[in-house]
Amino acid sequence: QFTPPAELRHLPRVPILPLLWSFVKGEVEDVSIKRLTVPFAKQQKEGIARDLSADIETWQKEESPDESLLWRFVGRTNVILSNGSSWKRHSHVVRSALGHTIPIGDFVTLAHKLFGVMGQGGCLKWDDLTMRFTLDAVGTTTFGHDFKAISEMESPFVRDYNSVMESIASVPYIVFPILERLLPRPAVIKKIDLLVSMFSQILEEKKHNKGDDMLTFMLEDPEISDIEFRDNMVVFFIAGH
Repeated sequence: QFTPPAELRHLPRVPILPLLWSFVKGEVEDVSIKRLTVPFAKQQKEGIARDLSADIETWQKEESPDESLLWRFVGRTNVILSNGSSWKRHSHVVRSALGHTIPIGDFVTLAHKLFGVMGQGGCLKWDDLTMRFTLDAVGTTTFGHDFKAISEMESPFVRDYNSVMESIASVPYIVFPILERLLPRPAVIKKIDLLVSMFSQILEEKKHNKGDDMLTFMLEDPEISDIEFRDNMVVFFIAGH
């Protein structure tokens, strides 16, 4: 989608080509925002923000392209892609779960694990260590599940998750989603399906082993289906990580 909806085309907008070039060359998002979006916003004499959530029936989210493997991973029945009354239902459950106390002790435990790995010496790859910390932090506080990303440096889960996310973020496939049909990637699809299956398994285990985590609080709502729970789990995991 290279142009905004017809109803919004009268509003000022950042030129698309500089944004695309920023993405293609791998520029970090906060750098791109400071370099392109913020200066553009300051030049405008009128406000460019609109509260679209005030009328969610009129301003519904655009249908995502079927071809993108991202939607195979996160699903389509979650708080990100849902509309209208469905979005209200998902949003209520999410806000309710987020309103509970976060288990601070889990972060302390994970920090000790991380320091233990760092204390072994050698060449420390900081970006890899922080990535592993956030994977375990999201797993512990959101699902009450230990992915063992810190303790198992050769973790198959970490390897497969990173591989899937890198494949989904492939620039040609993002710009031209139709490539997923023209040049399918069965190996990537298999990894995605295995990860989705793993999240479904965690959900089933959590039903019988409640804890002090976000998923437990979400499960208190009987109106959310297993597919909706699973899709939201994947969304929270990616967003949190």
